[in-house]
Amino acid sequence: MTRLIEKLREIVKEIETEKGPLTFAAVVERQESPGMFDFVLSAPWIDDNYEFYTYLSPKFKRDLTREEWGEFARTTAIDPDGDFLEDFYRVVGPVTKEENIRNLRIANVDVRYAHLFPTHAENLSYA
Repeated sequence: MTRLIEKLREIVKEIETEKGPLTFAAVVERQESPGMFDFVLSAPWIDDNYEFYTYLSPKFKRDLTREEWGEFARTTAIDPDGDFLEDFYRVVGPVTKEENIRNLRIANVDVRYAHLFPTHAENLSYA
């Protein structure tokens, strides 16, 4: 998992350099899918999920092995103003450094584990 986190950290940095600040970036293991991970991203500039996935897919293909791809349940872009992030910031607070959280319920999602990446969202008014 450590190597996967390192690769995703670089992808997050690359996305922010190319597209702009992310509001949220994490690898999440939900209670209902143990052993599988979601790559969860949020930014106000993500307005078309298909276009974003088309942008993200080559980065995954370039950087991740077939085995690492197999660890993902899904990659998802979430609304920066949605319930999940509102509840997340209420429960966890801003993410200023990389950290792991475990066993939390956030906006009706049972989070078994999450690795949180710091983003440049602290510079944005909505974070």
